[in-house]
Amino acid sequence: MLAGRSMLRPISALLIACGAWSLSMLAGPAGSDASQESKAGASKRADGLAAWQQVYSVLTHPRCINCHTATSYPQQGDDRHRHFANVVRGPAGKGVPALQCATCHQEANADSTGVPGAHDWHLAPLSMKWQDRNDKILSSAEVCRAVTDRAKNNNLDGAGLLKHHTEEPVVLWAFQPSRQIDGSLRTLPPMTHDEFVSATRIWVEAGMPCPQNP
Repeated sequence: MLAGRSMLRPISALLIACGAWSLSMLAGPAGSDASQESKAGASKRADGLAAWQQVYSVLTHPRCINCHTATSYPQQGDDRHRHFANVVRGPAGKGVPALQCATCHQEANADSTGVPGAHDWHLAPLSMKWQDRNDKILSSAEVCRAVTDRAKNNNLDGAGLLKHHTEEPVVLWAFQPSRQIDGSLRTLPPMTHDEFVSATRIWVEAGMPCPQNP
């Protein structure tokens, strides 16, 4: 009996070793695939965050942020000064009676007067403010959280945001803002509209990642 037991010990050890080797062979490819998927996911997120920074650079350019205020009035110019004539937001972001946005801002730019124009000219809602009440531009993370919050962004998902950046007339205006009243050209956002849409698409396809706080 003792001899039999002593012979079983090496056999048992061999079986255990073979079983462990088999499990490692089975787990190896799966573990490798999981690692590759994790790396691919991290790379896609990194690409998405880089694309978001490009989007953010446009959203916070004066052509955009002058209408994405935290105040009761729009702003003007690259220095983002208060709109002349004491224009105010009004209940729908389109001004008040007798001084509504559409009174001066027509369907297209008016080079003869320097008044910009596009269809349905209006202020962005306060939920989409990208600066604080002291005119300080909000951080990339703060703007991203607002843009992706469907309770604040008119219930737009990723596809809706991409469509908005692609087709919205006031967004399109920012890339063709025409001349100021003195005849000089208004400054443009830091990329073309096509580049802006492309960056938005990359960000959306990456799952609309936002930078960490702040």
